[in-house]
Amino acid sequence: MDDMPIEYQQAFNRLKRTYIQRLDNTIRIIDNILDLEQYNPPTREDLLRAQALVHGLCGSGTTFGFPEITEAARDADHFLDSLIKRMQPGEALNQEMDRQYDAVMIKVQDVCRGVCRQTRLETPEFANMNIYDMPGKDGQPHILIVEDDTHVASVLANNLRAQGYTVQVSANAEDALHYLARVRPDLVIVDMVLKGMDGIELLYQIKQNSEHLDIPVLMMSTRNRNEEDLRCMRAGAEAFVQKPVDLEAMNVTIKDILASHAVSLASSST
Repeated sequence: MDDMPIEYQQAFNRLKRTYIQRLDNTIRIIDNILDLEQYNPPTREDLLRAQALVHGLCGSGTTFGFPEITEAARDADHFLDSLIKRMQPGEALNQEMDRQYDAVMIKVQDVCRGVCRQTRLETPEFANMNIYDMPGKDGQPHILIVEDDTHVASVLANNLRAQGYTVQVSANAEDALHYLARVRPDLVIVDMVLKGMDGIELLYQIKQNSEHLDIPVLMMSTRNRNEEDLRCMRAGAEAFVQKPVDLEAMNVTIKDILASHAVSLASSST
């Protein structure tokens, strides 16, 4: 790329910029898909539209140096194809298949977000791009939700976006740690019960990392509040909320945590 004539580099960057904007649009579309599922399970026709969306990403990522886009899109394309072949016109997914479908689409969305952020942070020409769901976008706090129940994650994310926050969702602790290695959120919300590494172990890992130590963590659980509250506080959590979550109460807790954290940062910098 460095050996290209300047006019070729400029043309390539224009194409890359258009591609990043396309990924940005894909993030928005997947958000809309997941939002609509709260009211009606996806049908075979919905899956065909989703397949067309991800199929368009297959192969294109490698061209611009993002093989992770191609890999995620191909995996999603194959998964959707296997579902579509088993379904009749108008047939809707059952609950288990719906969860798997959500997880696949969220993975594509997460990879698109990661590439958009990486591009904005590492490429000077794209530094001022208004990429959707960028951490700290418009000066708003950025919150990472770690929750493997797609319905709960969607409800929490929609509620927080309605409050003006920028939100990212990870379905498991491993993905959350990978995300934290690239992006620094203002708050992490973690469910105690996760597939694979559980929430308390994720909390320990966050607090044992010197780069993440001061990121506030809010824990959630359906278990006995008194027992889990104490356990979480000892591990370094800022607060604990009982599930099912009272959204209004959670919003107040989040505002308090962010305000307290902002004061703490201001004090430490003076």
